[in-house]
Amino acid sequence: MNVLIIASKEDIASMNIRKKMLAHADWRECGTFEDNPVYRRSSPNAQIILATINGIHIMHDFLENAWKGCDAVIVVSRHKSASNRRTLTVHPIGNYGAAEFGGRAQTLVPAAPALMTEALRNLKKEAEGMGYAVAFEVTHHGPYMEKPTFFIEIGSGESAWKDERAATAIANALFKTLSAPLPYLPICIAIGGGHYAPRQTEMALKKKVAFGHMIPDYQIKGASNEELRRKIVAAAAATPGCQFAYLDKKALGKEIHRIERVLEEMGIKRIRGEDLEDLP
Repeated sequence: MNVLIIASKEDIASMNIRKKMLAHADWRECGTFEDNPVYRRSSPNAQIILATINGIHIMHDFLENAWKGCDAVIVVSRHKSASNRRTLTVHPIGNYGAAEFGGRAQTLVPAAPALMTEALRNLKKEAEGMGYAVAFEVTHHGPYMEKPTFFIEIGSGESAWKDERAATAIANALFKTLSAPLPYLPICIAIGGGHYAPRQTEMALKKKVAFGHMIPDYQIKGASNEELRRKIVAAAAATPGCQFAYLDKKALGKEIHRIERVLEEMGIKRIRGEDLEDLP
């Protein structure tokens, strides 16, 4: 597996993570992209390529062009929120509606469920005792990509973006994720809950499951039946290997009945927490 990691010169956190990744001595320079050096290293389970762009990543479509042979892309990034809460996040990308922050309208980028979920688990271990929450975020923002992609981020303000401990945690989590074979797990889309996907995060950290695209409450409530179906179809189609849907029943309330009808029409089975095996 060839995995491309992208850092952005316009992003403090991104360059902080890049610095920590390059601190591992066994990189070799293998080319340039946007006049920046591209580095490569081998791990037991992957060839890792680290490239740097000059602009901001969410507006830079086709980042996979930095290394034509890549199988998946991981973008290291800052995360910003009004709460300023220290959080390390992982999430798939794309837009269920308008493309306000890059990408294409009503278009999702292929997810990398097993890779992304394993990165979350390793990040949780690496960040232990650091005072950061670790969480999924639901699908949002650009850029537009055609290779399976996810973002991994430091949030939520400048002091966190510059925190070398947080950058080290992400660098170590990525190296661990790419150094061992990915487990075979049931692959799900997820529907319901808030932006930080609390139930999905909890399930991923406790159960044998891999999550792809996630649709939050605010994309469901008030949507027409046609809109609802479009979003669920898009999430499943852009989650390679999707077998099931996990629903946050408490968060969805009465909307769950509409969603179950769409899933039945699509032939996607609903899976519950009790159906999943515990992680060791």
